[in-house]
Amino acid sequence: GGPLPVNDLNPMQREFLANRASWRTGPDGQPVGGSDVILKPRRVRATSMVLAMCMYAACRYPNTVYLSIFQTKAKTLIDSVIDQYLFGLASFLGVPEGYDVAQMRVGNIIRYPSGSRHLFASAGSSKRVSRTTARGHRVDGLHLSEARAYAEPEEVWAAAGKALSANGWAVCESTPSADR
Repeated sequence: GGPLPVNDLNPMQREFLANRASWRTGPDGQPVGGSDVILKPRRVRATSMVLAMCMYAACRYPNTVYLSIFQTKAKTLIDSVIDQYLFGLASFLGVPEGYDVAQMRVGNIIRYPSGSRHLFASAGSSKRVSRTTARGHRVDGLHLSEARAYAEPEEVWAAAGKALSANGWAVCESTPSADR
């Protein structure tokens, strides 16, 4: 069961990957810091692409931390994203039959054998909650999904931005409002 993995990039994803400032590496193969904003139409799989980039980096760079922040406070949506992520991870890693990638999940955190972690969080619904985003973490990759819909986007960015390492990557992807 579950969705079929998408193994091809659409034109918008290819353009982003060709021109991005974030998720790059230097001649030494180490990350080079940078950030991008993706203003996108619906259904171009930008969220899936950024999650796949986090997945790749977590496998490639041991002991790194990635944080994806979503606009919802609904645990069911974040659980759904994590379930889809784990399904993709199993395909990406080519895990042996019978291996359950769900054992890599601890709450809203995926723990990789490399020591890397990917955290999934809500942007919160108040300034008080938003100000605590990423507190106590050093983040190598920050993914802000649908930031336009955050209750307190400036507070989330201020808090999460402080956690971003010097060579960290940040991507904010969002669909512009259709009602303006």
